[in-house]
Amino acid sequence: MMPQIIFGISFVSGQVLTLLFPAGRWSVLDVTVLLFGGVTLVRAVLYRTRTPPMTLWRPMMYVVAAALLVTALRAALYGVAGLGAECLYIGRWFVYALIYRYLMEEKRDRLSVWRYTLYWSGVSMAVLGLIQLVWYPYLRNLSYLGWDPHLNRVFSTLFDPNFAGIVYVLTLILGASLYVSGRLSSWWGRAGMLITSVALLFTYSRSSFLAAAAAIIIWCIAYRRYALGAALVVVFMLCIAVLPHGGEGQNLFRVASSAARIGSMKIGWDRLMQAPLIGTGFVARPAGNEPATLSRTGGVDTSILYVASSGGVIVLVLYLYMIWQQYGIGVRVLQKHTKDAFLLTSLGAVLVHSIFTNSLLYPWVMAWMWIAVGLVERELTADR
Repeated sequence: MMPQIIFGISFVSGQVLTLLFPAGRWSVLDVTVLLFGGVTLVRAVLYRTRTPPMTLWRPMMYVVAAALLVTALRAALYGVAGLGAECLYIGRWFVYALIYRYLMEEKRDRLSVWRYTLYWSGVSMAVLGLIQLVWYPYLRNLSYLGWDPHLNRVFSTLFDPNFAGIVYVLTLILGASLYVSGRLSSWWGRAGMLITSVALLFTYSRSSFLAAAAAIIIWCIAYRRYALGAALVVVFMLCIAVLPHGGEGQNLFRVASSAARIGSMKIGWDRLMQAPLIGTGFVARPAGNEPATLSRTGGVDTSILYVASSGGVIVLVLYLYMIWQQYGIGVRVLQKHTKDAFLLTSLGAVLVHSIFTNSLLYPWVMAWMWIAVGLVERELTADR
């Protein structure tokens, strides 16, 4: 239970607990995942732990190798400025991916504990988000650190309604999976679903709303409940329609952010055209006195476009191949007698969300998805 408790606390802490290192600003989740990755590597190297066949291990290593290769080529062609930050970014991605191997080495009877850890972490973040909406509805006093004010919106401990929104969508998907399997039958478990739904609505995050709609459609198609899917989409749209609208942040037709998304896609495309084979780099340099961070994207918010423009087409192809393998795992578990659509629906929701926000490479989403795919494939191998 201790690893799950540590992970849950670090996950829920969000951006509130941030540690400053010479290499930049790290969240407690970054540090926790680094510890998990260290444990995984020690097990693999020193103790040579035996693991079931891992579908994603080679695709993960291909992505890392290709990213390091293009980084070395850029350094050889254009100099070594920023090389350390580039390697740190790739290393951090690899450490998050090691969560998958950690779960593949987990004992069978502990897998359900991880599901509940994820679910209640998401619910806790939703509760904190609703409390924040009442007592701290405006992030104005942190604007000097680069945060948007997000007036009268739920942004929770992540300080961003879009990323909080996708975490809530993933929480609802997992809650639905637990409910269908009969593992979320208590009233307080269902209350967590209701609280998370309300928190999602008050994010006013259009990308999260689209991700939720996609999740409903994928889930109901997977279970062939087409009428239920249509009804849920209608109810969801009605809930959105009756939300209070008192400012630009609550305006679902706000133009400024839409224009910014289009501008972000143009930046990504222009960067891709500059160096289509080796990319322009994964980490943009901070401006002025802005603090360094390993998640700096240089204004490119679309995840796939960011991977393409940063690492080039070779890294993009290998990254898409890895996602395709994740999809394959989701299909396999759906075809079993349990028919669990948890992974497939989560992947679809994140992919839709990542069109508008760089959620595929956001630490909290990466941690969630690597745990999810590790859980599902570990359960598959345990049943063989």
